Amino acid sequence: MTTRKVYSTVPTDELRALCIKNDWFDCGTNEQYDKLFYANENRASIEEIATIIWLCSDDVRRKDVLDTLLEAHYKFIDSLNH
Repeated sequence: MTTRKVYSTVPTDELRALCIKNDWFDCGTNEQYDKLFYANENRASIEEIATIIWLCSDDVRRKDVLDTLLEAHYKFIDSLNH
């Protein structure tokens, strides 16, 4: 039986791409970036993921991060059902 990873938002590579695309996490260290991905891979709430990104970013609103993550999450879930 294959075990599927469960992510808080989207798979790690997609979360990394979102961070790059939206200029998020520009104030975070590599260690903090690793902790973000660890939290995402270990079922931290999507609100917590948004807060981590917001704390390590300049000129971004937490609500905007959360809204973008939720949209990406719903698209990811929808893609699993098709």
